[in-house]
Amino acid sequence: ESHPINVQKMEIIVEFKEMDSLQSGALSSLELICPLKSHGKLIGILGLGKKQSNKLYSQEDLEIIVNIMSQAGIILENALLFHDIVRDATELKALNEKLIDLDKLRTESLSKQLSELHSPLIAIKNELESMLSEKYCKITTDQGTQLQRLLDLVNEKRKIVETIQVRLSC
Repeated sequence: ESHPINVQKMEIIVEFKEMDSLQSGALSSLELICPLKSHGKLIGILGLGKKQSNKLYSQEDLEIIVNIMSQAGIILENALLFHDIVRDATELKALNEKLIDLDKLRTESLSKQLSELHSPLIAIKNELESMLSEKYCKITTDQGTQLQRLLDLVNEKRKIVETIQVRLSC
């Protein structure tokens, strides 16, 4: 819990020893320094001048100040956490958009490569079918078997390419 500190006693508080002369000079017109803490960590300072009545702060005044500072610490910490969440969400959104763009580029590149691979496979398939039909020349049984194995391989690769192309278009 944070208790208000009389300005004359502030040099004994560790957190205030690190203040430079400009900061401590600004505090000299104050009567009370109220540390704003969250989880035991100093996150701010509230400075209070003299009361308008020129009376000293009463015990009741100090209790009210402590309650307000306690709530203010929670509010400030929540605001800082919310700011961090918004910043992180913004970063995640930007990264997600980059990932989407990269995925589109990857898909387009892969689609182009598959298309470039599909065309020669069709040409090879057609040539192999022509050769097997003995349209141009006679082939031996062994040659026919080898050509059929090649045709089967080409058809298998062509079907794989077509399957991937269909999946990419979805």
